[in-house]
Amino acid sequence: MGKQDMKKYNMDYVRISKSPCMNEIGKKKYGFDYDKALLEYKYLVGEKVSRKEWKKLKDCKKCNSYFEWEKSVMNENKEKTKIQLTEFEHYLDNKISMLKPQKNVYTILCSVLLGAIVTLLCDVDNINDYFNLENNYPFALFIVKIIIFPFLIIFAVWIMYKVMLPLWSTNTESTFLNEYRKIIKRMLDK
Repeated sequence: MGKQDMKKYNMDYVRISKSPCMNEIGKKKYGFDYDKALLEYKYLVGEKVSRKEWKKLKDCKKCNSYFEWEKSVMNENKEKTKIQLTEFEHYLDNKISMLKPQKNVYTILCSVLLGAIVTLLCDVDNINDYFNLENNYPFALFIVKIIIFPFLIIFAVWIMYKVMLPLWSTNTESTFLNEYRKIIKRMLDK
């Protein structure tokens, strides 16, 4: 195998982080536009999409049944050889494995935040003792209990929502990748 052949076979990727690199490999090596395929799947399953995604949806295939989507996936991959399909299946396995650590991190972060909220609510008496608010400053106690604590709770809930939102999105991505992998597996079995 000459240098030219090796150059064609090996692709150079900028490895800034794993996810963009994997998306680039999917596009170049397998003709798999991950973002577009995920958006088509979200439309199929009725998943909520952002306005930005909704605008991109006009360029996507809109399947109204699983059977249509499955046929579409098979048509996109019918030209691939058995070896290419096997490589693509491993690529999908790798994408699936990338999602699992994210779930664990989000769960830990939410547990810590929830624990902080409960601790804060339980320590109201300690704040009274520390600042001696009940005897000297009844108005300050009113401000702390009525204004600041609800604000802190709302802020913590907002942070938890922002942290959990990707976790819910990750479930959709995981389901999508598993379904796509099943279709490729069926193609390999034929």
